[in-house]
Amino acid sequence: MKKGLMLFLAIFMVLSMAACSGSSTTSEEESDSKNSKDEEITLRMAWWGSEPRHDYTLKMIELYEEQNPNVKIQPEYASWDDYWKKLAPQASANQLPDIIQMDLSYITQYSNNNQLADLKPFFGKEIDTTDLSQDFLDGGKIGENYYGLNGGVNALAFQYDPELLKKIGVDKISEDWTWEDYQDMAQKAADAGLFFENGPGTAPDVSFNYYLRTNGKRLYSEDGTTLGYEDDKLFVDFFSMYADLVKEKAVQSPDASAQVKGLEDDPVVKQQSIGLIQWSNQFIGIQEAANRPLEMVGLPGPNADQGLFLKPGLFWSVANSSKNKEEAVYCKIEVQTFATEKCRVLHLF
Repeated sequence: MKKGLMLFLAIFMVLSMAACSGSSTTSEEESDSKNSKDEEITLRMAWWGSEPRHDYTLKMIELYEEQNPNVKIQPEYASWDDYWKKLAPQASANQLPDIIQMDLSYITQYSNNNQLADLKPFFGKEIDTTDLSQDFLDGGKIGENYYGLNGGVNALAFQYDPELLKKIGVDKISEDWTWEDYQDMAQKAADAGLFFENGPGTAPDVSFNYYLRTNGKRLYSEDGTTLGYEDDKLFVDFFSMYADLVKEKAVQSPDASAQVKGLEDDPVVKQQSIGLIQWSNQFIGIQEAANRPLEMVGLPGPNADQGLFLKPGLFWSVANSSKNKEEAVYCKIEVQTFATEKCRVLHLF
């Protein structure tokens, strides 16, 4: 089986980087040598996300298959939690999908277990890196190898319903707000029978890492073998704040948050919570699910500029067990045809 996996991965990268700015061209000679369509190929592709994201990704697969009728893509998608629960046993059985959406929190684990292919041999060949900066590529670098292609960058944000905010007597959240402001608004929300937030982010270590950075520390040491801070007071202060707010019913309890399985159940969507902390690339998804205007602001300070950071939104990785990864080609496609739709998909990622 030939010309499948890296071909599809390359087209995802071309669409992601170019759809909002123009088109991609390939010489006829390149097209003839890299894009023959004489073999039937089936690839499994896995990703996580909400319904809008699934819908747009399936549309991209449909467009790709129209351009490449010999390639069939088998989609495997789920919510964030279910995705990793499904992927783990597949990895144990050495039956990972050919194309895997990978997150910064897991890519080291999967690459260290030799479950992801090194993409470096394909750079400058099957994967056109001409318009990709080294910093962009290095997002998926572990040691000397590259185990994922960055699908974009994002940052933490507090995303909220401005109309619900007004119900507690606040017109707008200032860009220089503080944790004291956060607690004050949270108490006003509780008094109004609302949650101010769903809890300390979808993963407590994410928002806590931000808090540590605002205090000149970090969650883990640079080599990843120890904690990056020694003063336990930082941990106590941060989580005591949330524990107190949970008791006041100002933020949702961790148990209740764990029951939220999809956007349709999110307290912000159901107008039970004013806002939530999550990655900026998830804003469009929750706004579409809520079907009303939402707003976004950075996390509380002080020292928010030290705490915030750009994170690879996701990676597209290739299973080391895939039988198609070594014989892929670059696909010629007129990306400007799909520019409008792809701009929306890119933000969902």
